[in-house]
Amino acid sequence: MSGDRRYLEHIDGTPFMWLGDTWWMGLAGRLPWPEGFKTLTTDRVAKGFSVIQIVAGLYPDMMPFDPQGCKRGRIPLGRGLHPNQPRLFRSGRQAPGLDR
Repeated sequence: MSGDRRYLEHIDGTPFMWLGDTWWMGLAGRLPWPEGFKTLTTDRVAKGFSVIQIVAGLYPDMMPFDPQGCKRGRIPLGRGLHPNQPRLFRSGRQAPGLDR
């Protein structure tokens, strides 16, 4: 964050260009872990993207609790849309570069 809190910057003070796309089903079973994730990440780096955005919840193109949104056969949200399967989100933390 810049000193005036108006834009993002690298630690050396150079501006950070947020260029990315949204992986709507990035944490669902439709993207195989870790092979599919690595393939998609490599593709985006080659295209010059600086970020990825992953939707961790209900998807806008399907009904709530549709099986397509499952990960490991489970939906990560329960009644009232509260996260009930926190371990299903952990694989996102294992992504390359997130340990920095």
